[in-house]
Amino acid sequence: MGSDAGWLQKAMDAAAQFVEAGKALQGKQEDDQKDREKLLLQFDRPRIPTDEFTLDLLRSLSWNRFEELCSAYFAAHGFRTDKKSHGADGGIDIRLYFRDMPEPVKLIQCKGWRRKRVDVDQIRALMGVMARENVKEGVFVTMSTFTRPAQVEAAAGKVLLLDGETFVERLSMLDAERKAPLLRKATEGEFWRPICARCGVAMNPVKNAERPFWGCANFARKKCRSTIALSSGQG
Repeated sequence: MGSDAGWLQKAMDAAAQFVEAGKALQGKQEDDQKDREKLLLQFDRPRIPTDEFTLDLLRSLSWNRFEELCSAYFAAHGFRTDKKSHGADGGIDIRLYFRDMPEPVKLIQCKGWRRKRVDVDQIRALMGVMARENVKEGVFVTMSTFTRPAQVEAAAGKVLLLDGETFVERLSMLDAERKAPLLRKATEGEFWRPICARCGVAMNPVKNAERPFWGCANFARKKCRSTIALSSGQG
């Protein structure tokens, strides 16, 4: 009798474990589905106000629109800007010039990272180009923030750091005559849709993959395999 009771208890325990495992699997599947739905929303127009500069608006911009905004911001301060739209940039996104002077006076590096912090290696890379081109001042602009070592390195190397919050503050403090055109440039068209860094064409949403992503529109015609992962809060 005792052995029968023991067998029954083991069977009941096994059944309970099976049920719990099923619940855990179902819970994971539901969480995965919710995560996928959140990712798919990134293909659509962001549901945020676009009538004023905010950190949410800044972080909704595609990498290329972010760079365009940075270039326009410095142009609004009287600089002549030289920005490469796509392709290899040699480690620099924007060069600033005084009027008709042939040599740049500042080098600008932009990182459209939303959460990932800019570390010291990125600052040193900018400083390396500054030394190579004999430019004394640099600016590093990001949607996110900078690590402490990056801040120390930048201070020693004459690199101005503009994190997301600081850049938004600077944009918001502009007079209406300069701010309005920048806001229009930032939010016109599909401002959240990236272009291919190699081809310069708008990227397409790829929704049928296990994890959705942006893919180059030239994938079939030119076999360009450039992709951009959707942000999961880390990028």
